[in-house]
Amino acid sequence: MKQISKLSLLPIALLLPHSVSAAVVFADDFTGGRDPSWITDRYSPTTVTTVMFGGDERLQMTVDGTGSAANRPGAYSSAFYNTQGLKSPNAATTGEPWVYSVGIYFSSAMLSGTGLYNVSAWANSGGGSAFPVLGFRSHDVADPFNPSAANITTALRVWDPEAGGYVEFAPTLLLADQWNTFEIAADAGGFTFSVNGSELYADTTVPNPLVLNEVFVQTYNYGQAAPTSYLFDNVMVSTVPEPGVAALGLIGLAGLLRRRVR
Repeated sequence: MKQISKLSLLPIALLLPHSVSAAVVFADDFTGGRDPSWITDRYSPTTVTTVMFGGDERLQMTVDGTGSAANRPGAYSSAFYNTQGLKSPNAATTGEPWVYSVGIYFSSAMLSGTGLYNVSAWANSGGGSAFPVLGFRSHDVADPFNPSAANITTALRVWDPEAGGYVEFAPTLLLADQWNTFEIAADAGGFTFSVNGSELYADTTVPNPLVLNEVFVQTYNYGQAAPTSYLFDNVMVSTVPEPGVAALGLIGLAGLLRRRVR
């Protein structure tokens, strides 16, 4: 009887959690247009389209003065509708850890601290504190709608109601004139927010993080007459079994291999 060595199982142990445990729930790279499940959230940006950029098709959302509070219908005049974007319920999942990631292009102008910009990735895990937001803003905190304000600053930020609202960070993880990956990950312990693979913040005060109802790509309308465009790509939602589940899968695979080499 031939035995398989423990050493020969090591590559499987290293590969299994990464190669076979994640399951894609929803993905959209905007090739040929956006997935039809995307619908307007709150209020539509002025234009939503796919464009060629850097040799590939991307989602572009543009806001301008026509969608400002002063020019929207009365029912949509509150600041709530300054947030303008899309959401997809096709990303829904429940009962397993999940990861939502999206690529957002950041020009050097967005990071320069000389204009008004606001872009973010959201998820709906039940509302309230279970409504994770990972975003970027460029404005003067004391005078946010003034593009000529004296103290425009830039920041990455995460929504955490238990911490008082938005928690802000210097945008050192962002790369100018490049695609940047925003990621929100959920497990039984709460939400983890990352940018370009580096963890930015963890929120452990979440009532039901394993529920995911929908994901969002968002812009913000500051009311400027001139158009401001944002580019998105490679939206993906996947589920990842808890470590214990992956370990059980490894044990089962190891047993199968032993039987095959007897």
